[in-house]
Amino acid sequence: MNIRLLKVGLLIKILIILCVVISPLISQPKQGMYGITTTISEGFIPSQNISTNAGSLNIGMAYMPSDQISIRGELGFRSHKDTSASKNSEFTFAINMWYYLHTAENVSTFLGGALGFGSANDAAGNGTSLLNLSGFFGAEYWFSPHFSCFGHIGLVYASYKITEKPASDVFTSATTGLTWYF
Repeated sequence: MNIRLLKVGLLIKILIILCVVISPLISQPKQGMYGITTTISEGFIPSQNISTNAGSLNIGMAYMPSDQISIRGELGFRSHKDTSASKNSEFTFAINMWYYLHTAENVSTFLGGALGFGSANDAAGNGTSLLNLSGFFGAEYWFSPHFSCFGHIGLVYASYKITEKPASDVFTSATTGLTWYF
Protein backbone atom coordinates (compact mmCIF):
# COMPACT_ATOMS: atom_id res chain seq x y z
CA MET A 1 0.00 0.00 0.00
CA ASN A 2 2.87 2.42 0.72
CA ILE A 3 4.29 1.74 -2.74
CA ARG A 4 0.92 2.56 -4.30
CA LEU A 5 0.78 5.88 -2.37
CA LEU A 6 4.33 6.68 -3.47
CA LYS A 7 3.39 6.04 -7.10
CA VAL A 8 0.29 8.22 -6.84
CA GLY A 9 2.33 10.97 -5.15
CA LEU A 10 5.00 10.75 -7.85
CA LEU A 11 2.35 10.89 -10.59
CA ILE A 12 0.80 14.00 -9.00
CA LYS A 13 4.20 15.69 -8.79
CA ILE A 14 4.92 14.89 -12.44
CA LEU A 15 1.52 16.33 -13.48
CA ILE A 16 2.15 19.51 -11.49
CA ILE A 17 5.59 19.94 -13.09
CA LEU A 18 4.13 19.37 -16.56
CA CYS A 19 1.38 21.94 -15.89
CA VAL A 20 3.97 24.48 -14.73
CA VAL A 21 6.14 23.86 -17.80
CA ILE A 22 3.38 23.55 -20.42
CA SER A 23 0.93 26.14 -19.06
CA PRO A 24 3.05 29.17 -20.07
CA LEU A 25 3.20 27.85 -23.61
CA ILE A 26 -0.56 27.54 -24.03
CA SER A 27 -1.88 30.25 -21.67
CA GLN A 28 -1.45 33.29 -23.85
CA PRO A 29 -3.69 35.55 -25.91
CA LYS A 30 -4.71 33.88 -29.17
CA GLN A 31 -6.64 35.08 -32.20
CA GLY A 32 -10.32 34.13 -32.26
CA MET A 33 -10.76 33.81 -28.48
CA TYR A 34 -13.89 35.30 -26.95
CA GLY A 35 -15.28 35.28 -23.46
CA ILE A 36 -17.16 36.86 -20.61
CA THR A 37 -15.47 39.51 -18.49
CA THR A 38 -16.29 41.21 -15.19
CA THR A 39 -14.56 44.32 -13.84
CA ILE A 40 -14.48 46.59 -10.83
CA SER A 41 -12.93 50.03 -11.21
CA GLU A 42 -12.43 53.01 -8.96
CA GLY A 43 -11.20 56.56 -9.53
CA PHE A 44 -8.45 57.85 -7.26
CA ILE A 45 -9.57 61.48 -7.40
CA PRO A 46 -13.37 61.79 -7.11
CA SER A 47 -15.22 64.40 -9.10
CA GLN A 48 -15.69 67.78 -7.48
CA ASN A 49 -19.31 67.89 -8.59
CA ILE A 50 -20.75 64.41 -9.10
CA SER A 51 -19.30 60.96 -8.87
CA THR A 52 -18.53 59.95 -12.45
CA ASN A 53 -18.62 56.54 -14.03
CA ALA A 54 -15.34 55.20 -12.63
CA GLY A 55 -16.31 52.69 -10.01
CA SER A 56 -19.15 50.67 -11.40
CA LEU A 57 -19.35 46.91 -11.42
CA ASN A 58 -19.36 45.80 -15.05
CA ILE A 59 -20.04 42.67 -17.04
CA GLY A 60 -19.19 42.32 -20.69
CA MET A 61 -17.74 40.40 -23.59
CA ALA A 62 -14.17 40.14 -24.86
CA TYR A 63 -13.04 39.19 -28.37
CA MET A 64 -9.52 38.82 -29.77
CA PRO A 65 -9.43 39.57 -33.52
CA SER A 66 -5.64 38.95 -33.42
CA ASP A 67 -2.97 37.69 -31.03
CA GLN A 68 -2.19 41.28 -30.00
CA ILE A 69 -5.59 42.99 -29.86
CA SER A 70 -8.53 42.51 -27.53
CA ILE A 71 -11.83 44.34 -28.02
CA ARG A 72 -14.18 44.48 -25.03
CA GLY A 73 -17.66 45.84 -24.46
CA GLU A 74 -19.02 46.29 -20.93
CA LEU A 75 -22.27 47.29 -19.24
CA GLY A 76 -22.27 48.59 -15.67
CA PHE A 77 -24.61 49.88 -12.99
CA ARG A 78 -24.12 51.29 -9.53
CA SER A 79 -25.95 53.26 -6.88
CA HIS A 80 -23.90 55.55 -4.62
CA LYS A 81 -23.63 58.97 -2.96
CA ASP A 82 -21.88 61.85 -4.68
CA THR A 83 -19.57 64.41 -3.07
CA SER A 84 -22.58 66.42 -1.81
CA ALA A 85 -24.08 63.28 -0.13
CA SER A 86 -26.93 63.05 -2.64
CA LYS A 87 -27.78 59.54 -3.76
CA ASN A 88 -27.05 58.82 -7.43
CA SER A 89 -27.49 55.88 -9.73
CA GLU A 90 -25.50 55.32 -12.90
CA PHE A 91 -25.69 53.19 -15.99
CA THR A 92 -22.61 52.91 -18.20
CA PHE A 93 -21.56 51.33 -21.46
CA ALA A 94 -17.87 51.18 -22.37
CA ILE A 95 -15.87 49.92 -25.32
CA ASN A 96 -12.24 49.02 -24.62
CA MET A 97 -9.39 48.10 -26.91
CA TRP A 98 -6.21 46.51 -25.59
CA TYR A 99 -2.94 46.17 -27.46
CA TYR A 100 -0.75 43.42 -26.01
CA LEU A 101 2.88 44.52 -25.79
CA HIS A 102 4.60 41.40 -24.53
CA THR A 103 3.74 37.98 -23.17
CA ALA A 104 6.21 36.14 -20.96
CA GLU A 105 5.17 32.88 -19.39
CA ASN A 106 1.60 33.53 -18.15
CA VAL A 107 1.73 37.34 -17.98
CA SER A 108 0.74 39.66 -20.82
CA THR A 109 1.26 43.42 -20.59
CA PHE A 110 -0.94 45.78 -22.59
CA LEU A 111 -1.80 49.37 -23.42
CA GLY A 112 -5.44 50.23 -23.77
CA GLY A 113 -8.05 52.85 -24.31
CA ALA A 114 -11.74 53.12 -23.57
CA LEU A 115 -14.71 55.16 -24.64
CA GLY A 116 -17.59 55.20 -22.18
CA PHE A 117 -21.15 56.50 -22.29
CA GLY A 118 -23.63 56.63 -19.48
CA SER A 119 -26.28 58.41 -17.53
CA ALA A 120 -26.62 59.35 -13.89
CA ASN A 121 -29.68 60.30 -11.84
CA ASP A 122 -29.79 61.86 -8.40
CA ALA A 123 -32.43 61.27 -5.70
CA ALA A 124 -34.54 64.17 -7.07
CA GLY A 125 -34.66 62.52 -10.50
CA ASN A 126 -32.33 65.04 -12.14
CA GLY A 127 -30.26 63.31 -14.78
CA THR A 128 -27.10 63.92 -16.69
CA SER A 129 -25.33 62.18 -19.51
CA LEU A 130 -21.74 61.06 -19.09
CA LEU A 131 -18.94 60.66 -21.61
CA ASN A 132 -15.48 59.49 -20.72
CA LEU A 133 -12.25 58.77 -22.54
CA SER A 134 -9.43 56.88 -20.88
CA GLY A 135 -6.01 55.47 -21.56
CA PHE A 136 -4.35 52.82 -19.41
CA PHE A 137 -1.49 50.36 -18.91
CA GLY A 138 -2.05 46.92 -17.44
CA ALA A 139 -1.21 43.25 -17.16
CA GLU A 140 -3.20 40.05 -17.55
CA TYR A 141 -2.26 36.84 -15.74
CA TRP A 142 -3.36 33.63 -17.46
CA PHE A 143 -4.26 30.88 -15.00
CA SER A 144 -5.13 28.63 -17.95
CA PRO A 145 -5.93 29.07 -21.65
CA HIS A 146 -9.54 29.79 -20.62
CA PHE A 147 -9.27 31.91 -17.48
CA SER A 148 -7.35 35.09 -16.64
CA CYS A 149 -7.31 37.98 -14.21
CA PHE A 150 -6.15 41.46 -15.09
CA GLY A 151 -5.58 44.91 -13.73
CA HIS A 152 -4.78 48.30 -15.20
CA ILE A 153 -4.19 51.87 -14.10
CA GLY A 154 -4.98 54.88 -16.23
CA LEU A 155 -6.01 58.45 -16.77
CA VAL A 156 -9.68 59.32 -17.38
CA TYR A 157 -11.35 62.41 -18.83
CA ALA A 158 -15.06 62.61 -17.98
CA SER A 159 -17.57 65.14 -19.33
CA TYR A 160 -21.13 65.67 -18.04
CA LYS A 161 -23.69 68.39 -17.21
CA ILE A 162 -24.69 69.74 -13.81
CA THR A 163 -27.92 71.77 -13.73
CA GLU A 164 -27.57 72.30 -17.48
CA LYS A 165 -23.98 73.56 -17.18
CA PRO A 166 -21.16 71.55 -18.77
CA ALA A 167 -18.56 70.16 -16.39
CA SER A 168 -15.60 67.84 -16.70
CA ASP A 169 -12.98 66.07 -14.62
CA VAL A 170 -9.63 64.42 -15.20
CA PHE A 171 -8.66 61.71 -12.73
CA THR A 172 -6.69 58.50 -12.41
CA SER A 173 -8.34 55.13 -12.03
CA ALA A 174 -7.56 51.50 -11.30
CA THR A 175 -9.47 48.51 -12.60
CA THR A 176 -9.30 44.82 -11.85
CA GLY A 177 -11.24 41.99 -13.41
CA LEU A 178 -11.59 38.39 -14.55
CA THR A 179 -12.16 36.90 -17.98
CA TRP A 180 -13.45 33.43 -18.81
CA TYR A 181 -12.60 32.53 -22.41
CA PHE A 182 -14.58 29.90 -24.32
